[in-house]
Amino acid sequence: MNYWRMRMRKGNGGEDMFRQCVSKEIAAIHYTPVESVDLAQFSEDDVPEAWAELESAQSGSLRKFAWRIRGGDMIYVAESYPSRIVAVGRVRGSDRISAYRYWADTPIMDEDGHPWRHTVSVEWEQLFNPIAYPKPWATQATVLDLPHSEVMKIKSLLRHERKALQSTSNVSTNENDGAPRTEVDEEIQRRLIESTGYSRYSKEAIRVIDRKHAKLCNQFTEWLEMTQRIVCQVERRHIDVTFRLKQKTILVEFKIAYRLDPKPAIREALGQILEYNFYPDRKLFDHWILVLDCAPTHNDRVFLERLRDLNLPLSYGWLEEGSFRFSGDCPLFRPEYE
Repeated sequence: MNYWRMRMRKGNGGEDMFRQCVSKEIAAIHYTPVESVDLAQFSEDDVPEAWAELESAQSGSLRKFAWRIRGGDMIYVAESYPSRIVAVGRVRGSDRISAYRYWADTPIMDEDGHPWRHTVSVEWEQLFNPIAYPKPWATQATVLDLPHSEVMKIKSLLRHERKALQSTSNVSTNENDGAPRTEVDEEIQRRLIESTGYSRYSKEAIRVIDRKHAKLCNQFTEWLEMTQRIVCQVERRHIDVTFRLKQKTILVEFKIAYRLDPKPAIREALGQILEYNFYPDRKLFDHWILVLDCAPTHNDRVFLERLRDLNLPLSYGWLEEGSFRFSGDCPLFRPEYE
């Protein structure tokens, strides 16, 4: 078994693609000269003609991705700004042959419309918490076969994070031992019954999501009070926040992007936002803000901006490096924060 580190980003400083990839349970790589070349028809000793158009670093990364990654290998996905490990997964398939697959009709598309067709199937770890990755080795490499020392470093970082999460989970479990059904349990049961974005997840997964949900809410309310001097009202067990800004009422809906895929979270949030505003026993807010725990993808942003064309007072924001960023049409948008 080999250990690999990948950066799934379009070019240097371009769009991050790993969220799209994780949502489709794959890892992917793209270089324009060989965008439409099925590398399964070639080998390291017999490369396609278009290979000559690749830069040296591109050639090295693609060679590893197409012909050396095998079933059972581990992939760590790294992000540069800030330096973090953002996903961990095990490659599916046999350890005797390359795991590479050319996906002609791939759904993975970057913001310039380029399809990412070079893929391997990966079973990504669910509910992975990004961890700080200080002083990474060979920072510029797109696909890197990790030396033993770097593998041990990453494993140590992961053990530390998982130990902290396990401690939190044990405290939560012990507090509920022998206790009657709580509001949390009722909310979990409701989600399991209703056809919501989280309905296919286990009870423990939903508990983790709810803990992250509450943390995101707390981070936002603290940020709002510190930067805007606004004290908001928290409702429904930290699920919703409301406040007034320049005589307008604002509703904020928080969502956790399960497995770093914002799309299902956005889908559920929109249903709830519409219910909160238009159900008979609800009041209409002047503006609605959807806040995610990670940046929306290019396609997510296009979708949300199209909803604005329907005259819905909707904007969005996301957590980034301990602060919050917002779309340009959001009442909380400030150029100095962007």
